[in-house]
Amino acid sequence: MALGRVEFTVLVAVISAFIIFTPERLALLRLLCFWGISILLGWHGYHWWERNPWVQDLVTALTTDQGLSGFLTNLAWDQTVGKAVRSVWDTFVGVLSVVGGVAEALFRLPPRAKSSNIKQPAANAPPSHHLALLVTTPPIHTYGPVSDRLYTTTPSSPPPPIRWSSTDVSARSVPPLLPTSLAFRRHFALCLVPEAVWKSGKMTVREKLQGGLYWDHGGGCVEGSAGRGWEGERVGSVNGVQVLGRVEGGLERCEEVYTTLMANWGEYRNIWWNDADLALALAYLLVEGPGASTCREIMNRLAELRKSEVTEARREAWGKGFTAGSSAFVGAWAVTLLTGGSVLPVTAPIMATSLSAGFGSGVVASGLQEAEATRLRDRKIACGRLERELPRLSELFA
Repeated sequence: MALGRVEFTVLVAVISAFIIFTPERLALLRLLCFWGISILLGWHGYHWWERNPWVQDLVTALTTDQGLSGFLTNLAWDQTVGKAVRSVWDTFVGVLSVVGGVAEALFRLPPRAKSSNIKQPAANAPPSHHLALLVTTPPIHTYGPVSDRLYTTTPSSPPPPIRWSSTDVSARSVPPLLPTSLAFRRHFALCLVPEAVWKSGKMTVREKLQGGLYWDHGGGCVEGSAGRGWEGERVGSVNGVQVLGRVEGGLERCEEVYTTLMANWGEYRNIWWNDADLALALAYLLVEGPGASTCREIMNRLAELRKSEVTEARREAWGKGFTAGSSAFVGAWAVTLLTGGSVLPVTAPIMATSLSAGFGSGVVASGLQEAEATRLRDRKIACGRLERELPRLSELFA
C-alpha cells in the first residue's frame, strides 16, 4: 500500500491532534513529531536539490563568499549570454550543413560506405535464410534490492529444462517461453540461426545455438552483442527460447535496424527500458505474421510481470511498514495519555522508533509511486522517439 491521499490525510490528522492536544509534560513527544516532519521535508527537499542545478548553486552561494548577489548575477549571465552563445552555435552548425550539401552536389562526393561486422556472401552463393529466436539467460543486473529479495525465482511448477544433447528442436526439447516459461527477471537477446542449421537432424541443440549470431543490449553491465556468436559457457546459460520465424531482409537488415535502435535508445533503465524491450523491438521489425504477434504478446505479458514481480512487490512491502509503524505509534500514544504520562519512559522509545519506521516507510512508498509515474512517462517518451525513426514499432508499443 502506497501513501495515497487517504492515508496521508489520516496521518496529518493524527499528528495534528497530537500536537494540539498533548499536555506540556509530554512535550518530548511533540518534538518527536516535529522531528519526523523535518525528515519528510528533507526527503522532498532532496528532489529539488537533485533535479534543479540552480538550487545547488544557491546553497553553495549562501555558504561561501559568493553571497546571494553573486548568485543572482551569475544566474542572469547564464540566462542572457548563454542563450546568445547557443544561438550563434546553432547558426554556425546550420551554415556548415548548407555548405556541405552544396559541396556534395557540385563535386558529386561518393557516399561513405557503412561499416559492417557481417561477412558478405559470395556472388554466386545461394540465398541463406535465417530464423529469429528470442533467447533468455539469467539477469545481468538487479531490479531493486527490496523486490529482488521478496521475489522468488522458483515457480510452483517449473518448465522442463532444455535438452542440450538432443537434435530435436520441438517443444519437448526446447520449451518455448510462452505460455508458462516467461519471467521478467531475465536477460533477453535476439539470435539469428541459419534455417538449415536449426532444422539439421545431426547437430545438437547446443551446437545449433552456438552457430547463431546474437544482438542484445548490455545495459552498461556487459558488452552488448552486435552480430557476434556466443561462447559455449554463455550458450549453456540460455534458459528459454522462443522461435519467432524467418527473418525478412537477412543479416544486413538486422544490423541496420539494430544500429538505428541503439543510436536512438537513450538511457537504459533496468526495469522500465531494458534489454527485453530492445530484443523485442528488433525482432518485431524483422519477422512477419505469427512471429510479430508473438512479440506483441510477450511485450504485453512483460508489462504485467513488471507489476507483479517488481513494482507492486516493493510498494506493498513499504506500505506494510508504514501501517505497522503508524499503528504502533498511535497505540503507544494512547497508552501514554490514558496513564497520564506515567509510562512515558517506556513508551517514548517505542513511539520514537515506530514514528521513524512509519514515516520512513510512508515516505519511501510515496517516493516509489512518484518515481514509477516518472519512469512510465520516460518510457513513453523513449517509445515515441523510436516510433518516429521506425514507425512500425507503434504497433508493438501500443
